Amino acid sequence: MLQNMGKFEYSETLPCTGQLIINPDGWYINYTFAGPDLRYKVHTIRIDSSEVESHIQALELAWKKYLELKQEYTLTQDKQDLKSVTFKPGIYIHLGYQYMEGISIASHSQSKMIQSEDYLQEVIQGLRYSIKKAKMVMTMLKTVENHLRLKTIRDDRESLVE
Repeated sequence: MLQNMGKFEYSETLPCTGQLIINPDGWYINYTFAGPDLRYKVHTIRIDSSEVESHIQALELAWKKYLELKQEYTLTQDKQDLKSVTFKPGIYIHLGYQYMEGISIASHSQSKMIQSEDYLQEVIQGLRYSIKKAKMVMTMLKTVENHLRLKTIRDDRESLVE
């Protein structure tokens, strides 16, 4: 827990490799991506607390779509045709790339590639965990912040009396 310019903040790395960041007023998840080589700059994707549930649903739908597209792709004769589909902003489906096949939240990052149902469930569990954890930690941070605010007020009153 850090105190940043008068505000407390909690940060934790999630199993889905995102960074959960919580402060007394809200929370979000940050993903940081490095490109496949130095030609690509590092970028981040932020998922606000209000978007996490819809992001989970989108990942589940993208996985179903990936399985459908993979079946179609397997049936086609021309397997040289690499396919990259933007399922929704921030979620991509890749086919025919061997080591980079699956769904991802960054268009060129293989480190966050979801290639199995098990890993998809691990990512979803991490996102659901973040919802529960954030509620609990926000309450704690608000309590600490309020306690310190009251202590400061008491200290100020005592210094005025002296």
